[in-house]
Amino acid sequence: MRDYLLITDCILRKVRKKPFLFILPLLLTFSIIGCASAKLKKEVQSSEAPPVSTGEVTQQLSFQEIPIEKVLSVKEERERKEYLIGIGDTIEVKVLEDEKIDYTQEVQPDGKISLFLIGDIYAAEKTTARLREDITNVLQKYVVKPHVTVRVTGYKSKKTYIFGEIKTPGIFPLNGDMYLLDAIAHSGGLTQDADIRGGLLTRNGQFIPVDFESLLKKGDLQQNVLLEPYDIIYFPSILDRKVYILGEVNRPGVYNIRGTMNIIEAISLAGGFTRDAKEDNLLLIRGGLNNPKVAQLSNNAETKDMKKGNFLNL
Repeated sequence: MRDYLLITDCILRKVRKKPFLFILPLLLTFSIIGCASAKLKKEVQSSEAPPVSTGEVTQQLSFQEIPIEKVLSVKEERERKEYLIGIGDTIEVKVLEDEKIDYTQEVQPDGKISLFLIGDIYAAEKTTARLREDITNVLQKYVVKPHVTVRVTGYKSKKTYIFGEIKTPGIFPLNGDMYLLDAIAHSGGLTQDADIRGGLLTRNGQFIPVDFESLLKKGDLQQNVLLEPYDIIYFPSILDRKVYILGEVNRPGVYNIRGTMNIIEAISLAGGFTRDAKEDNLLLIRGGLNNPKVAQLSNNAETKDMKKGNFLNL
């Protein structure tokens, strides 16, 4: 889980009515916030967050969801894509009419395999169905109506990466249809310090919005995404969480936190307010790229409680 604490001056005047105009670029770039604004494409719907612990007082913050349009949907990513044979994969070919043609061979660096009667045939970047069709077409010259089966028995060409708080992090072969749970199990599972809520899946430079908490704790298989070659899975440590303190503070940036931290401590960590800061107007952005939410902290009883040193879970 990542939190973003925003101390504003001119920004807040622009976003009082539409406080999400600047938040999406903030989340995507983690850059220092300026006074720029953009038009919101669709209405933001309100939602309630669980009560936030503030020491002796339990504070109810009102969070609103931020619309995200630049991530891929889980449903789209779950669509099955046929595996493409690659160099180094092991291919098993069987012909019902003639066992002499049965063969198991690794795809050579030139992308070919060599079969009895047929000779060399290109296999790389083909599905098993396409390779079976090609073998059948050539084999028909020697066998009447051959029944050919082709399957991949060893995977070496495609890989996936899993790092962070994993018992055995590293690079693993993508064995056919491998899903998120398969990869996590194959790597030995998560360590006790893994931040499940902060887990990330990236593909070709894009974030795939996976709710790892629902997947791992509730068994929601809708989140069990089918992996593709070179996907990257990462689980940060819950002991090394980060808060992004941006806007009108003297040292805006990213800070590691452990346990809990109150608002005053967070602001102090970033060098305190600048002269232009609106000290009674803060924005707290909570969540990752897949489900960010924002709460506005104004100069009321709730904010005064926090200023007295009550704790807010970040």
